[in-house]
Amino acid sequence: MSETFTEPEESTSQISILSVPFEVMEHILKHASTSKDILNFALASKDCYSHALQMLYRKVDWVVGHTYPQKCAAALHGMEFLLAYPDLFSAVRSLRVSERRYEAGSDTKLPLDFSRFEMPIQPARKVGSGPLTREHSFPQTFHTTNTVLAILPRFTGLTELTLRSVSLPRTFYQSVHVLSDAGLRVLTLRHVRPTTRYPRGYDPATLRLTEISIFSAHTKLPKLKALLKLARIPTLRTLRLDRTLERALGSLAAHGLPPSVRSLELDFRGASSSGHAPFELLFFFLNSCRYVRHLELADMGKLDGIEQYPMRMRLAFDALPSLTSITVPVGYLDLLLPGRAIDSLTITDGTIRETSTITPLVRFLRVDDISDILKTLQKASVSLQSLKFNLRVWDKELFYMLAARQRNLKELHVAYQYGEITDEFFMTLGNLIELPKLERLHLYRFGDKMAGTDDDNFVDQKEYMVIWPLYMPNLREVALSPDVVWTKSPGPPRRMGRRSKPTWSRFAVEPMDGVEGLVVIPCPKEAKKYEALGKERRLFHRDLFASHQTAVFHGIGGDAFHHGGGLEYVVPDDDGVEQDELVQAGYWND
Repeated sequence: MSETFTEPEESTSQISILSVPFEVMEHILKHASTSKDILNFALASKDCYSHALQMLYRKVDWVVGHTYPQKCAAALHGMEFLLAYPDLFSAVRSLRVSERRYEAGSDTKLPLDFSRFEMPIQPARKVGSGPLTREHSFPQTFHTTNTVLAILPRFTGLTELTLRSVSLPRTFYQSVHVLSDAGLRVLTLRHVRPTTRYPRGYDPATLRLTEISIFSAHTKLPKLKALLKLARIPTLRTLRLDRTLERALGSLAAHGLPPSVRSLELDFRGASSSGHAPFELLFFFLNSCRYVRHLELADMGKLDGIEQYPMRMRLAFDALPSLTSITVPVGYLDLLLPGRAIDSLTITDGTIRETSTITPLVRFLRVDDISDILKTLQKASVSLQSLKFNLRVWDKELFYMLAARQRNLKELHVAYQYGEITDEFFMTLGNLIELPKLERLHLYRFGDKMAGTDDDNFVDQKEYMVIWPLYMPNLREVALSPDVVWTKSPGPPRRMGRRSKPTWSRFAVEPMDGVEGLVVIPCPKEAKKYEALGKERRLFHRDLFASHQTAVFHGIGGDAFHHGGGLEYVVPDDDGVEQDELVQAGYWND
């Protein structure tokens, strides 16, 4: 799609670009190979320019800058551009406002090393109160952030809002109510500092959000309780929280989650800051979640001594009565399986810590671990329909154990790090290894690449797609490599209402990386590299803290640049500073 589009002349045999629905044009432009193709389309005519501009502003990544004048100027320039073209406000569907640039898709994924902190948030101080520290002019930054966020209610077409590493404006809750009425459904708050309580006259029950994620909220307890009032929305279906909200969990448990909440994801790693026993407030909160169907818990360490706690401090036997799906480390199965009708289990990779480093290391499951898991499931009388986990070394005995103890599996996802599967095993799958109800099978090695290769490499897989349905008639999706998926579709209709035999088709997909949860697990081949860079990263943070150099601003015309995925204001990449260093230097004020 590198040709330049031209506006057709007025003729009965030609169609104007205005007659093509915008959704159709958006779908075509979304599959453009490069942003230059979209720019060529925009330069064809005024009508094409209008369509392309709205496409470019579908997703906006807005970096408001820190204290440097050029960064603040870029943020304010972007606001002035939007005010000059008010039609663009309704075109934006996803908006992220942050004080630095982050990777796409990282807002709801937490790092494996929870000791890492993002850039410090500027406190809510008046503009004329003077600088807080010698090198960071926080009041001016807060003023710029407030100026930018003041136009939030104008984004009437917004469906997803992310605020990261910023102080929330005092009109934050009012803006959320306005945007919710206009169509906002997903809200993500990460590393934020609430500055006000919930305003009078506004009721969270009137909001229509369906997904809320709150991570690393730093403020006083009353403002945390106000922030958790958003979890009472009657249409909420997914809620994600971390340990910074622990102090306010009591108020949320007292009111209870609404019956609409189906998925709950919690990361309570680190030391408790509430003064209670470890996990006391967590269990107290879980005891009140009667309608949650899916629960994900990060690896918070061993739950030692829980049986010595009083009953009010433990997870009740009848807690979580609606729970059917869990994503947890192996050590939490004994806590959650008994007495609950679990049919979907996802095992997240365990982590271990060495005394010589603070960085967690990834530990992949072994076949012996899977054997213990199957025994635990059998002891709890749990018959699974879905099972997902990552394996360290491939062993065909794994499938023999699954066929013997979990024959009712409908979905099985196994990603392994080392080893190789033989053709002999694939030929026995379904015949000698009986999984008659299997519908989805993902079995691949990390890092393999087959997408874009010759058809000769898929000859064996085509043979499997013919043999396996004879023993597994419900099978309809297979992935034997991370980037290629086979799907079964019904054959075309024939005469007399009959259909031909189903056909299998393969599709190239984004490379899968095994089991993914709330906490990001490094790619197996990058695990050693991740640990080796730990010391280097900490030394870099120390040097960065000692001498904070003025960064150089990059961008087209000093303002911004456009690309096919949306609009992005470019600022220098800064790495976070450890919180204890910030406290000692007076940079971090609660």
